[in-house]
Amino acid sequence: MVELQNQPTPEGSKPLTEEEIFDEVLGVRPGYKRGLGHGEAPLSRKCVARYEHPDVDQLRARAEEAESQLEKLRGWKEAAQETQETHQAQIQ
Repeated sequence: MVELQNQPTPEGSKPLTEEEIFDEVLGVRPGYKRGLGHGEAPLSRKCVARYEHPDVDQLRARAEEAESQLEKLRGWKEAAQETQETHQAQIQ
């Protein structure tokens, strides 16, 4: 295991993680996850990161709509400020 840890990694690649080194040295048994015992293996981090909850899409759409409304309000505010400045200039 120490040899694998100390091996130089090819340029552009990541060094092996402890779990990858354990799997390479000790091997992998189907239906067994080191530290967890027998049974179904938990989802990998990559799989969990890709998981989308059904509400996420709805929340994203609502956030985009809110952003759009915010931009519209900013435009109205700028127009109102310009009108106010014009009126102020005419009064003076």
